[in-house]
Amino acid sequence: APVSHPNEISQAIQILNQWIIQQFINVFFEKCINDPRRKRFWLSYSKHMTQFCVIGNGPTKRTLLKDDRIAEFVNSRYKQTRIGDDSAIMFTLRNHTLVEFSDMGKLYAYKTLNPQAPKFTTNSYTSLSQLKIAYAANNQLIYRTGRTIKSYREEGSQPHSDGEMTWEEVFRKWIAVNIGIL
Repeated sequence: APVSHPNEISQAIQILNQWIIQQFINVFFEKCINDPRRKRFWLSYSKHMTQFCVIGNGPTKRTLLKDDRIAEFVNSRYKQTRIGDDSAIMFTLRNHTLVEFSDMGKLYAYKTLNPQAPKFTTNSYTSLSQLKIAYAANNQLIYRTGRTIKSYREEGSQPHSDGEMTWEEVFRKWIAVNIGIL
């Protein structure tokens, strides 16, 4: 029998994890919120995501369990809420935990080491509002005028709104500056 090397095994685990994350993004943005722009955007970053989960209610979980692409992975990557109809995906990009909600609201970004940041170890949530920590809700990630970005914050929230720049352009700039992914 061939001998596996530890780095080959860890590389295989990483490839499988990235594939699972891509499938979750596809299903979430197709079945839960039908948003091709956000699906395309986050798929372009999926290879940089390490941790990933979906947070939502029972009906959302049942919707995901019906999709053969991810059915066998849902239970291990789903955190259930007790109240509310919305859902969210939470993932890690390097040193940040990002939360993308099913409504068109905002993306929330937290430094992973921040003790107030949502944790992947939390098993269930009363509602998604627990992922919207007040200081992030009140601090925009990027301030811009037209095509000029005035300032960046490491933590906060950002709406998916287009102006002279699309929200995708704005998020890409923020990710490049604050996370270091070009």
